[in-house]
Amino acid sequence: MPYLNIDDGMPDHPKVEALSDAAFRLHVTAMAYCAQKMTDGLVPRNKARRLTDTASDAVAMELVRAGIWHDIGEGCPCAESVEARTCKADGVAGHYIVHDYLQWNHSKAWWTKRRRDQAERKAKWKARRNGGRTDEE
Repeated sequence: MPYLNIDDGMPDHPKVEALSDAAFRLHVTAMAYCAQKMTDGLVPRNKARRLTDTASDAVAMELVRAGIWHDIGEGCPCAESVEARTCKADGVAGHYIVHDYLQWNHSKAWWTKRRRDQAERKAKWKARRNGGRTDEE
């Protein structure tokens, strides 16, 4: 099951420290949504409006102005983030992007590979335990 990594110094970062309580809550809740749904940092606009009781387009724009999110349909203009693959270069219509989400969290591809590798490892273990027989036999 995916999990969310958050740096313990995140609340003290100047960009985050300046946020309103509503924006901070929306940001953390959106990151948890991204981890759970394995969106690689993409937050659909309609979902962003419903993630918290205080979520709104105005609160989301506070995150965009702070440089914590990229606006709807816009990609990351920061070359270092794009080259390091921590942020998406291209925007996705109807979605915000959590800036540098992939710097701290695994991608959907990583989780998919991990699950596949674990399933293979478990199948091999079961086969060894069953004298070389698989469950299908």
